Amino acid sequence: MTQRLTPGWVSLLCLGLMISCQDPGATPNPVQTQVDAGPSLLEDARWQRAFRQLSAQAGPDAYVLEFDVHPDRIVLKARDPRAKTKVLQHTYRGGRVEAPVPVRLLGTGTLEDNLFPMSEVDWNRVPAVAQEALGAVDPEGRISHVLIRRNLPHDTQIRMRAYVSSPIRDGYVDADAQGKILAGP
Repeated sequence: MTQRLTPGWVSLLCLGLMISCQDPGATPNPVQTQVDAGPSLLEDARWQRAFRQLSAQAGPDAYVLEFDVHPDRIVLKARDPRAKTKVLQHTYRGGRVEAPVPVRLLGTGTLEDNLFPMSEVDWNRVPAVAQEALGAVDPEGRISHVLIRRNLPHDTQIRMRAYVSSPIRDGYVDADAQGKILAGP
């Protein structure tokens, strides 16, 4: 399947389910640049604060489609609790949670096959998985992001994948939903 994306939009294909929504990093602004220069959200204390705020907005019983953690922002795509066939994007940036925006779902896959309960992940392990990925790929690199979602189309397990970028080598490390490292670059 080929799809042409317009600038500022991102898409993800998971078991035939296409999602797209406004890319929160598509148009840099002075505030965003200042946030980038600050401490990473993958530091434990900042992660805990941001995660608490995001999960409060999405709800304690949220069903997650995708959780994408960047050093400067966190994007949670979760089922809308008021409309079970819809997904909302919740973004934490600059110390606050933005108003949720709807996500457009396309494709032949089912939303149910891609969702997982928020309670099935050990969210406290996300910063540690990121640090372990740095050590495994390149300690001098940087974490570009950590993506948590089902490992479709390969299997239905929930995976944390920490991506590392560096001038020497780019790579990633996979962990299970409890943060146990499974495979490396």
